[in-house]
Amino acid sequence: MKYLITSLLLLIGIGNSLAQLPKGLAKSDSTLLENFNYTLDAPRPNETKGVVVLLPGLFDHPLSVFFESDLPAVLNELNYSVIIPVLSQKGDKFDLSEQSVRNLGKLITQYLEVSNLRLDTPVILGGFSIGGTRILKSCAIENSAMAALNISHVFAIDPPLDMRRLLASDAKYNQNFLKETLENEVGEINEEKLALLSLVDINNIGSIPPLNIKGAKVRIYNEPALEWQIGTRKRDLLDLNLLDQSVYVNFMNRKFPDTNIELILSKIEGTRKQTGDRNPHSWNIVDTDEFIDWIN
Repeated sequence: MKYLITSLLLLIGIGNSLAQLPKGLAKSDSTLLENFNYTLDAPRPNETKGVVVLLPGLFDHPLSVFFESDLPAVLNELNYSVIIPVLSQKGDKFDLSEQSVRNLGKLITQYLEVSNLRLDTPVILGGFSIGGTRILKSCAIENSAMAALNISHVFAIDPPLDMRRLLASDAKYNQNFLKETLENEVGEINEEKLALLSLVDINNIGSIPPLNIKGAKVRIYNEPALEWQIGTRKRDLLDLNLLDQSVYVNFMNRKFPDTNIELILSKIEGTRKQTGDRNPHSWNIVDTDEFIDWIN
């Protein structure tokens, strides 16, 4: 197992960071074809406080979570198990289809079963970028494995929720990378497909589905940094995921007042830890200490 993880890291160019990986990290097989989990069991399994599920963004290697965020290490030290579900081997898919997000719930359930953890073990769901979108979509699907889990907290870090706006923003700057990536996954793109992949349609807000998780606390994190975006990236609010997120949270609070959801506008300057580059679209906009207070 160690050889497998080492080989993967060398292939993606972060072999020098091996020392940063926790020693207990393993890869668990699954009955779901290409899907599996990277797992880090709680140090004291008989006293496991819960299971934390973390999903990286598009084209981010699953293990990049350990290099870009303090959350896995801190939560594991607090005796949480940490799992990183892999929905596609190369991480080169949006994985927003109904089948993909349903498989996410199945992967979590399988981990509970093989780890001999009770089905009512508290589960914290979190994701970055498209990973956060997957997390929220998995909680909105009806009759999924998620419904049987004891989900206590859900968080998404700067997730794009309206695929139309996302692709339109790229097209505005003559960029087609995201469109081509999505077409490789789902074929020719049309309005119907984009509607199925999105949680928000800015032109049809009433289509936003409720979350099918009861009692869970939900957060969406964003560092607006609008001045930085305009000055450095020449992008405006129509290009930012904040637009979708604000619509989503506001609609949820108005239409489904029993949903405990909030939009957290971070004052932490987003930075990619591996490179030191300033980027509001980063894992580190989450205040780790405040996050721990939130889940306790």
